[in-house]
Amino acid sequence: MRKLFILFILFGLQSCVSIQKYNAQIYDPIAVKDLKEDITFIHKKLNDFHPELHLYIDKVDLDRKFDSLNQSITQPLNSYEFYKKLVPVLNTVRQGHIHSIPRIKKNDKKEQKNLKSKGSGPISQFEFEIFNHQLFIVQNKSNHSEIAIGTEVVSINGLKAENLLNESRSLLVSDGFNETLIDHYLDQTLFSNFTYKFGIQDSILYEFKWKDSLFTKTIKREKIIPIGGKKSDSIKKKWTDVQKDSIKNLKKFKNIHGFDEIKNRYNRNLTFKDQDSTIAVMTINSFTLGDFKTFYNDSFQILSDKKTPYLIIDLRNNGGGRLSDCTELYSYLTRDSIFTMIDQQKVTKRTSMLHVPYLKGGSFLSKSLRAPFAPIFFSVLYFKTQKNSSDEFFFSTKYSKPKLRKSTAFEGKVFVLINGGSFSASSILSSNLKGTKRAYFVGEETGGTYNGTVAGIMPFFTLPHSKVKVRFGLQLIAPTQKTEELGRGIFPDYEIIPTLNDRINGLDPEMNWILETIKKEKN
Repeated sequence: MRKLFILFILFGLQSCVSIQKYNAQIYDPIAVKDLKEDITFIHKKLNDFHPELHLYIDKVDLDRKFDSLNQSITQPLNSYEFYKKLVPVLNTVRQGHIHSIPRIKKNDKKEQKNLKSKGSGPISQFEFEIFNHQLFIVQNKSNHSEIAIGTEVVSINGLKAENLLNESRSLLVSDGFNETLIDHYLDQTLFSNFTYKFGIQDSILYEFKWKDSLFTKTIKREKIIPIGGKKSDSIKKKWTDVQKDSIKNLKKFKNIHGFDEIKNRYNRNLTFKDQDSTIAVMTINSFTLGDFKTFYNDSFQILSDKKTPYLIIDLRNNGGGRLSDCTELYSYLTRDSIFTMIDQQKVTKRTSMLHVPYLKGGSFLSKSLRAPFAPIFFSVLYFKTQKNSSDEFFFSTKYSKPKLRKSTAFEGKVFVLINGGSFSASSILSSNLKGTKRAYFVGEETGGTYNGTVAGIMPFFTLPHSKVKVRFGLQLIAPTQKTEELGRGIFPDYEIIPTLNDRINGLDPEMNWILETIKKEKN
């Protein structure tokens, strides 16, 4: 036991030294020769493992882009400078799951704890949205209630927001040729890029514009005071049995509904718009957090018991997540007694799936426990990768095999809310609902394409010299329903695009249109 304890201490010290060494090299210039080797490295990885590399750009054009990038490297660059030149070339592949991160400062556990103790950062205290190529606050979670919804962000630490948006636009791409995703994720890209360049900030000087008045405000990292008063100090007390049951039930509810501590909201919810349970709204912010099987089972049992005739599914800004999650939901919506969610998952070669990051992430202890099972794990992946009749490799999963419709599947009318933030798994679900004419869509063209996306297992490939990390999918995830229009999303049956005034006035025009439509239909 003593030796094990010493081992953990030595591992912790080594980790701290490694972080310090890593951080010291962040802004070091990298030799031209090394940068060119990095370009060759990632170009080869894409050719080797991306199953739809030339779907939206042919091989000759893409090779030419990489050649031009290579020739443009004439002087040493640091990791961030190289990242800004590399990403626009990667984006010409037009696959939204390709994601890159330059070498950025790492924090040790003590620094992470210190940041957490200080509270919310000056960026996360607001939610932003793009309207007419301008950046606006659409939700204020800070202690500064005087900053109104609809306030424009003119500059950030003296840098014009307009310029930051233009710079960030070149670093963002959607699947295919649609443009709707860009504005829904541009604010996130702007602040990610800002952090890559300047590091994590404890305070930011914002220049705001409200109506015709300009004003500045320094927003500091701080704990947010809940609406209605100050945070009470934690008091140790003996809980009663009733309180214990209440806490237990709350934890269970949070687990099923997927409570997001960062955004302080539930990931999925079922509510009713009227007292007689005629109209149900199922909000799914992502196909990630929570016990989705229990949630769907309970929710559709309630809808069945109440004989609810209308269901609105809100997929706006649902960036995707687990294929198992959206498949489970579809099994409660389809009218087909037997259905298949996706096609066989195309990969480039039998060894593609061996890049699953099985031993990455988690503590030293968890990695040690997983390590003995690695040979079995990778053997299964290898033998589940086979050739089809077209001599292409595919990875066999249960989602490309027939599944049964649930016994409590919804029988009524389904409306689906979508926008440019609906991406990846939410687009897979929407494609099958649209193709089978099972739902009526309201909102905006999705950011994800109708015919699928390259995702699934998405390992990071670390470029050897610049240490830029490039992540992309190894599997083509294609819904069984298709369209002939290449590279476009799922179009709504009725298009509604919210305005800044809608946000200022707290209006939801898409939801309101559906409710009015149902009201007319009922009457």
